[in-house]
Amino acid sequence: MLKKFISQVARGQKGFTLIEMIMVVGIIAVLAAVIVPNIGRFIGSGEDGAKAAEWEAVQTAMNAMMADNAITGVTALGTGSTATSDWSALPAGTDAQPLANYLQDSNTTYFYCYDNLGQIQQQFEASDASKACS
Repeated sequence: MLKKFISQVARGQKGFTLIEMIMVVGIIAVLAAVIVPNIGRFIGSGEDGAKAAEWEAVQTAMNAMMADNAITGVTALGTGSTATSDWSALPAGTDAQPLANYLQDSNTTYFYCYDNLGQIQQQFEASDASKACS
């Protein structure tokens, strides 16, 4: 009896109705409207996190290099100087190893300005590499 009922009901339906299709498309559109802006926000926060992590890695390397070599000061990249991402010349005028030896990846994405105590003051993107430290 159940088999006969199912075959009668199934015989009249050969696909989805227009209303059903519109409802599915509407639900997908609502989900997309909620999800897409959140994905953009997460991508932006990831870039900010990477920038902050690189700043911290460079500062930690500078601190380690100065501590290992008993250096209390370095030549600052101050007003009028350009930012650097080339760590091969640090520290100038000492027998210490260059800062690049303390970085896991010395090809940094950003450019930095630091004071005479080795504290990073500013960080620039590659497009602003010629920007003066202040």
